[in-house]
Amino acid sequence: MDKKISLGILGGKLRSSLSPLMFDHYFGRLNLDISYKLYPVASDMLSFFLSKTRTSDIIGLNVTIPFKEKIIPLLDYLDPEAKIIGAVNVIHNSKGRLKGYNTDYTGFLKTLDKYDFLKTGNAVILGAGGAARGIIYGLSSMKFKNITFFSRNDEKINKILSNFHFISSLNGEQWKIEKIKEKMKNADIVVNATPVGMFPLENKSPVEVDFALKKKAIVYDLIYNPKVTKFLKLAKNKGAVVENGLWMLIYQALESLKLWIGEDLNEEFFIKSSKEVLNA
Repeated sequence: MDKKISLGILGGKLRSSLSPLMFDHYFGRLNLDISYKLYPVASDMLSFFLSKTRTSDIIGLNVTIPFKEKIIPLLDYLDPEAKIIGAVNVIHNSKGRLKGYNTDYTGFLKTLDKYDFLKTGNAVILGAGGAARGIIYGLSSMKFKNITFFSRNDEKINKILSNFHFISSLNGEQWKIEKIKEKMKNADIVVNATPVGMFPLENKSPVEVDFALKKKAIVYDLIYNPKVTKFLKLAKNKGAVVENGLWMLIYQALESLKLWIGEDLNEEFFIKSSKEVLNA
């Protein structure tokens, strides 16, 4: 690494992001001159920001709300799986060519490895944004028999069903609380892929979990800051096995780093370093 390398995270409001803390700690432990910065950008400035990125020293960006889908038409290349998913959370700036990838779904799947009791029966996903798309793709690769996602936006529901037409187990439903609760009662895994529970909605839950859940049901919140959202607290009180988004953050970050640096990485050390600084 002879030249200066800059990395960062691109999104709208980035107040809750722990990515700089994680990456900077890792680079510091290895005495590497690599910086990782926050890049909050307004939607109407996204194209301008990317045009500047092409000629900058930024070689890699993570992408978060609200740009995972919006950014796709502005890229020069889309990885085949990112194209199928319809969402990008990693960009590699390769000599001015911006390449998009999705490591959300791989990070998500990696976190489920430890749950050997997880049955691939019924899955419920709350939300229909870029993160939800990665979760749908990941669960379909696990051969779940029924995957139901909920959204308040009919256009998003129809678009996802169209994009994932090859997933016969997928159903999209309008956001109706009683219907959501009915599906959650029989779910083997429930994933919150909405921002409800994150700043400034820390005291909110996408659904009030005031009903019994299936034995050993996993309730997963992609939010990692705060570590325990109201949604997870409620689910845990009903006997669910709960998981926040911290380990997904770590695993998708590891895959991002492989794409950016392109060198052999000590994966074990990166995970250990991230766990250390994030207290995962």
